[in-house]
Amino acid sequence: MMQCAARSVAACAGLSLSVLLLWPPCSAPSQVADGQTELPLAQTEPASPPDGRPPLGPLRRTTSRLWGVQLTVSLPPIVVPPNVSEALLIPVTLLDTWSIADVRSFAARMSINQKPVAPALTSLTILQRPGRESQVEVPIPDINRTPLGLPGGPDPGMQVMLDLEWTVECFSVALDEAAAMRIGWPKSWPDELVRWRGATPGIDPTDPVLRPLQDAVRTVCGGDAPPLAVAKACVRAGSQSLRNPNFRQGSPMGVFTRGVEIRGATAALHAQQGTPADLTCICVALLRSVGLPARAVIGLANESDGPMQSASDKELTVWGEVWLPECGWVPFDPDRVRGGVGVQAPLVQRWGGFGTEADWEQWIPITHEISIFRPTPPGSANLATVAALCRLKTKISSGVAGPTDILLQTRVTNRGRPQR
Repeated sequence: MMQCAARSVAACAGLSLSVLLLWPPCSAPSQVADGQTELPLAQTEPASPPDGRPPLGPLRRTTSRLWGVQLTVSLPPIVVPPNVSEALLIPVTLLDTWSIADVRSFAARMSINQKPVAPALTSLTILQRPGRESQVEVPIPDINRTPLGLPGGPDPGMQVMLDLEWTVECFSVALDEAAAMRIGWPKSWPDELVRWRGATPGIDPTDPVLRPLQDAVRTVCGGDAPPLAVAKACVRAGSQSLRNPNFRQGSPMGVFTRGVEIRGATAALHAQQGTPADLTCICVALLRSVGLPARAVIGLANESDGPMQSASDKELTVWGEVWLPECGWVPFDPDRVRGGVGVQAPLVQRWGGFGTEADWEQWIPITHEISIFRPTPPGSANLATVAALCRLKTKISSGVAGPTDILLQTRVTNRGRPQR
């Protein structure tokens, strides 16, 4: 386990760096960096906490599938002041228990005012941040110094559009529930899990609003239940905690905005209404409140009954993961648990939406980083708060504040089973 953790992302994915790396002909190759220091790809040794290691013991991977992911980011007219280096930042998960991104596959295409920017001017850097999510940085060319062929005259601002693409392998999940139920609580948790045990945006495990749910978990589990039983009780209680779990404000623009509509655990519980993403935040907050590391995942998922189409536009969704000792990260979908697990279902019984799922390979993580943006323009009281999937590197003024100023569309392509 530790050997794989010490290797590069590409090596853990079974990729050879001894061969010539072939890049898409119309895109600049990505670079991988730690902080702001660029390093050659082959020398990169990214931090690999438990979330980057394969599962253990009763938890295992089964089948896998390759996906092509495309994010299209559209900005309104922006004006970049002189001597300001502006860029788009997108958090990404490179190496996860249930997904492995091919760092060589990242490619970016940009246009300004609907005019394509030359590939040589569209550089791309993957930033490794110890203890935090990795992120892709794509700089916006300085039109005052770079001949892009844009019309002159008073600067009306630049309309920037970015297409970011990469390939990721996703795995299905199998959990031996009987074996996992025999595993007790650890004496301590790995240091790498600290950030998944405390408060994060939209998730506060110390909030008193969680107390009724904590009491319900204690009633079901008693005082000596194993971690798996407590985790399942938390997910069931959290998934059934809202009177209106499908409430959406939406966007008046009729398009995806930055990310996914979300309020966070506290706001949703107080209002007793929210989205499935809020159910995940509630479950994660409740899991952390009883001592279990947990986190939310923003990604693309096949939520239909049939297989995901070979190429399709997908809406971002949110699900959760809980860390179980001697196992690793176990994924769960509160929306599935809410719809398919009764309040009397035994904790030792296998539940749909928790752990074992043959179609988890059709759930594509993008990031574990949740940043909730609240609308601020006048008259925006009815606009939804969202979890952002991209941001500008500096806080320049675009003339329109709030979550509707960066538009995001997503697309996935099914690339079949990987060749071993």
